[in-house]
Amino acid sequence: MRIFRLFISFLAVGCIAAISFRSEMLSNYSLEALGFGWMNSYLFPRLLLILFTSVLIAAIFPSLKLPKVRKTVVGVLIGVVCVGGYLAINPPYVNDWFRTGTDMLGVADENPIGNFLNRETN
Repeated sequence: MRIFRLFISFLAVGCIAAISFRSEMLSNYSLEALGFGWMNSYLFPRLLLILFTSVLIAAIFPSLKLPKVRKTVVGVLIGVVCVGGYLAINPPYVNDWFRTGTDMLGVADENPIGNFLNRETN
């Protein structure tokens, strides 16, 4: 039984690594082939990551010869390392928004929105 748990652990680690490095591909696959919506396809790799992290913890947990508190700490650390590694490879937000617009102060007096904004800021 221990060899089976070890096999499942290695399989789960491999799946977590594949999900971490191919997250965008999984999102695109779920969007195009599976027909998920934008938010569901964005969450698909993250849900798989949580699933395989849980499988990894469940496979390793019975094999540990530690007191219950230490087993819990090890389980939490495994979860933090898996999710933290995923977020290190795939940051949740990349600053790709740049302010390239022009200020509306003194621009086009016939524009009612610009006139309203100019009155509010002055």
